[in-house]
Amino acid sequence: MDVNAIPFMDIILSGNLDGKALYELADTKIKDRFGQIEGVAQVDLTGGNKRQIQVQLNDQVIFQNQISL
Repeated sequence: MDVNAIPFMDIILSGNLDGKALYELADTKIKDRFGQIEGVAQVDLTGGNKRQIQVQLNDQVIFQNQISL
């Protein structure tokens, strides 16, 4: 990492999409496009509503079926 390569641009994205859809658009389309520009070392996303999947485990079922986590 080059200490002289500090961020020089912040872009704020807004629109008519909900937060999750807007984040997905930025993550899958816009981030990749900026990353392809010559001289761009890194593109980071901050904020937004990143999609999450929550998995709830039942200890008894896991034990009975000898499932490894």
